[in-house]
Amino acid sequence: MIRQAYKGYQGTDMGCCTAYDWKSEGYKTANTIGVLFSSDQFCELMNSNSILGAQIAHEMLKNPDDSRWKLHELLSKYKELISDNKSDT
Repeated sequence: MIRQAYKGYQGTDMGCCTAYDWKSEGYKTANTIGVLFSSDQFCELMNSNSILGAQIAHEMLKNPDDSRWKLHELLSKYKELISDNKSDT
């Protein structure tokens, strides 16, 4: 339900709806959670390897600035790790 709502509305007025300023930690945390749940790749990762998915979420929530780019970067690293492991076997 959260995922559908976030995908349906990614407007800039989220701070007004949640009574948070866009610079506040509350807004950044809520936005990061929305970015995570709206990502198909992240949801697939959580289904296949929830430990790694939780590590990525933890890493993003430690520093929620630029969460959309950071998720892309972390998922790319994950794909490299998986492809390296497959080529080693």
